Amino acid sequence: MTPDDTLKAFLTAGTPGPRDATFELVVAERVARRRFWMSQLALLPWVLVACLLTVFALPVIRATGPALVPLVEQIGMIGGVAALTLVTAGLLVRRFRPS
Repeated sequence: MTPDDTLKAFLTAGTPGPRDATFELVVAERVARRRFWMSQLALLPWVLVACLLTVFALPVIRATGPALVPLVEQIGMIGGVAALTLVTAGLLVRRFRPS
């Protein structure tokens, strides 16, 4: 057997098998799901910062404008509810995910 024949046999033996579309679909779905949750988690610090700024600004706003206090309290409540909703949605998606 010549070196060319050996190389040809080696290269033909290493041909990949047929593509598995089901496996590729499952992997693509997992990658998309992970990207979605990572983008949602990237927004979480901004929601927490907005909530903290609202909490720290509340005494100043109470002193300067009593009419704005209910509005600021609602903004802080909305941020808290948004964070709670994100956590709950993440838990529910993990629990009810099809296998």
